[in-house]
Amino acid sequence: MKRFAALTSLALVAFLGACSSTESTQTSANTQNSTTQQASLQNNRSSNWNNQNSWNQNTGAKRQGTQIARLDKPTQEWFMSTLPKTEHAELFGNMLGQWNTTMTWCAGPGEATETSSGTASNTATMQRFVQQEFQGEMFPGMNFQGFALFGYNASTGKYESVWCDNTSTAITNSSGTKQQDGSILWTGTFNDPSTGENRTSKATLAFNSRNSMTYTVWDRDENGKEFASLKVDYTRDQTASTQQNNTPRKASMAPTTSPNKVWPKNLRQVAGVNEHRE
Repeated sequence: MKRFAALTSLALVAFLGACSSTESTQTSANTQNSTTQQASLQNNRSSNWNNQNSWNQNTGAKRQGTQIARLDKPTQEWFMSTLPKTEHAELFGNMLGQWNTTMTWCAGPGEATETSSGTASNTATMQRFVQQEFQGEMFPGMNFQGFALFGYNASTGKYESVWCDNTSTAITNSSGTKQQDGSILWTGTFNDPSTGENRTSKATLAFNSRNSMTYTVWDRDENGKEFASLKVDYTRDQTASTQQNNTPRKASMAPTTSPNKVWPKNLRQVAGVNEHRE
């Protein structure tokens, strides 16, 4: 309970620090006289304020850093693990937005494939996770709906995901690691209804470009040969993205296509998150 209270206090300090910085800057602006010296001082203050992106490092960041330093080391580590990291910014930059999809199914190596189209809406939730709502067809005339959460666990250094859809009563959990090419390799276990045995799942999520990504599920035939049983090609819906970017967002946790808009500057600074380049 003490640890929870300490973390709550830190969040409040960050908020009050930002607010006090805003009030200080506004007061200075209102009390400037028309003299050249005072106008110059105001310009300098305005320049510093813009450079800090509405966050005064000499007050809020320093104050929060002092509060963190007062905590015992386990609590410090716990607090830092709750903040978004660069991996979250990368995940948001690669995945958020509206997508058109093409699914390709295959029963085995050399078998005929089936294709279907769909859509996926990826939004930010709780400033840390990517929420996906999937709509499409598994086969012609068969409606397919899916829901997923993607995230990065700062404590374990692993990506994590959950998936469920209207073709099963199971919720699938996977753990992911980033590969050298920037893709994410997902592994997990699931129960095979046809045999009642647990099996290992494998999938890859490749970010081909900002407007294209591919999710591939891998399986093995009776001889142990690996093949792609499902491939989902995502192509960003440019029309939907343009409409979304032109729509004013009032809530900080509203869906957005930019991690820079999801997290305030002070949260990125304390967490060590780099500015995401669009």
